[in-house]
Amino acid sequence: MKKLIPILTLLLLLVGCGKNNPENVASDYLDSLKNLEYEKTKSYYANENEFFVLKDFTDRISDGFRIIQKNKIESEEDLNKVTEAIKSYNDLAYEKAMDFDYEILSSKNDKNHGIVKIKLEYQDGTDYKDEVLKIDRPELNEEDFANKFEQYYKELSKKLDKYDEKKETIIELVLEKQDGSYKIVNSSETYNILIEPLTEFIEINQKFMED
Repeated sequence: MKKLIPILTLLLLLVGCGKNNPENVASDYLDSLKNLEYEKTKSYYANENEFFVLKDFTDRISDGFRIIQKNKIESEEDLNKVTEAIKSYNDLAYEKAMDFDYEILSSKNDKNHGIVKIKLEYQDGTDYKDEVLKIDRPELNEEDFANKFEQYYKELSKKLDKYDEKKETIIELVLEKQDGSYKIVNSSETYNILIEPLTEFIEINQKFMED
């Protein structure tokens, strides 16, 4: 029995080391993005201070709308209604932008560095604005604006939920070993790709901010 314990310990260590390689870390990182696991995503970055969650981007748009329109919408109830409508839509836009597929094409590493080449199939939001134009947009402060605004964003959400136009690109994630674990050095590689569709999906918010 005493001899079995060291052998079991060694096996567990080997399994752990097997998981801690650039390919598995890159895969886990992308899965965390797809699953909206913000804190887990952060743990894969070499420099956590550079971590920027795309979800923060949509939250800031929602908060910005409320600040800009606060003096234009007299009723607090109406302001809450339209702010919640835009926030719900922006949350959906974020989830849709994270609706991507990936395939690891190759992986290479030495003792402390790794490069993983990945094919990314992600949402192409280019044609989404054509779908938006099919829905009549209410004018700010027109009669019964809050209810019309809420309904408008519900219709947008239906369009966005059904929207599924994807395109492909190839990215390379660069990793380095820190304290025995591989961390992603160039997180902006993924960020710059996924912010494309997100920007297209939430551009409609800008129209109301300019009114």
